[in-house]
Order: sequence, then C-alpha cells, then structure tokens
Amino acid sequence: MKVLLDENVPHQLRAHLPRHDVATAAYMGFAGYQNGELLQATEGAGFDVLVTGDLSLEYR
Repeated sequence: MKVLLDENVPHQLRAHLPRHDVATAAYMGFAGYQNGELLQATEGAGFDVLVTGDLSLEYR
C-alpha cells in the first residue's frame, strides 16, 4: 500500500509502517500544497492513503 505522510505528521511514523511504501509530502515535492491541491496530487501519484493531522480536510 502506498502511504503519503503530510507535512504536519512526524516523519518518524515511517519506521512504524515497514510493510508499506511510505513517502512524505516534502519528499514528493508536495510541500506547501493546500488541502485540495494535496488531495489531487496524492491521487495523481497513485497513493492509497494520506495521513494528515489537518482536521479541516474532511470537508474537501
């Protein structure tokens, strides 16, 4: 499963997901993207899951 960690999530979480292909928003070049942009970029890059601490994302 491809997992993307948003900028507001500790990158150390990667170590706790060893069976998954985990990348960070910064690594993917998505740093600074706003909610809608980030969702589109995440889907476009083929990620299955976006892990974020942004509580307003559910309204996008």
